[in-house]
Amino acid sequence: MEARQSYSTFLKQGGEGGNQVIFNGHRLEILIPKSYFDLGLSSIIGSRLETIGIFKFRVQEKENGKFQNFSFNTPNQIVINFDDNIVSKQISGKTTDDDESVEPKDDDDMIIDGSEEDDEKEKEDEDNKDDDDIKDEEVDTAHQVFILNNGTAFLESIRFVQSSKNVEKFVKLLYAGKLPKMTYEQIYQFHTQVEEENSTPLGIPAATRAAIIAELCRSRKNTRKPYRMTLKIEDKNKTNYKLVPIKSLPDMVSTFSGLTFENVNKSLVYAISNTKDGKPEVITPIEKIVINKD
Repeated sequence: MEARQSYSTFLKQGGEGGNQVIFNGHRLEILIPKSYFDLGLSSIIGSRLETIGIFKFRVQEKENGKFQNFSFNTPNQIVINFDDNIVSKQISGKTTDDDESVEPKDDDDMIIDGSEEDDEKEKEDEDNKDDDDIKDEEVDTAHQVFILNNGTAFLESIRFVQSSKNVEKFVKLLYAGKLPKMTYEQIYQFHTQVEEENSTPLGIPAATRAAIIAELCRSRKNTRKPYRMTLKIEDKNKTNYKLVPIKSLPDMVSTFSGLTFENVNKSLVYAISNTKDGKPEVITPIEKIVINKD
């Protein structure tokens, strides 16, 4: 098997004053989900892309060469220069089979070699999906692809501006259930990191933050179960979860919770489906009081 090249092979610190990160290769493609633009997390200004720095990208070192896949993981707003962009309606999830995760740690060391993810991770994920999960995930396959040629600045600056907006955008992405695939622990780490790096503490106790994330991450085979209840010790990657929007949680807790929330029509459909499939119903503490059930 051919040895895998590291992230820093293609991206070098340089430019004016050495404050940029320059692409060194034939072609680099950044995949930005359409949902980022819908949520106001990404915008295009001329030939510059302003976006939250959590996305997939792939690199072709030489013309006609094989693409290598990577993840860029920094929960702050960054600016990228690009040479061209196209809209792609279908981006196969299999393009991330051998992602190298890259997590910039500080302003002076934005280029860091990441660790390779398990090649069998995606196969395991596919085996554990049910039909409903597959349908849900196919909804968010539309991407804009931003193309960089040799010598273009991948990062316009290795420094970012501290702003509470960075925290707001990360939380918005998390609560919308639109974070790209990452490990269970990384979600918590990025939540903490974006607050610390932007000097914007939300005042949320660590236990509360962990509880929210634990509820948003659901089992792929049965979204009524939190991922933590199906997590096995031998699951090394801890990516076999389904991240759901926070507004979907009431339906997953109980029919009563769903009907008292904002989307009654969706809750009714969900309840009928559960009844048809013979799934057990959860009686919440508030429901016991309302219907006077012991």
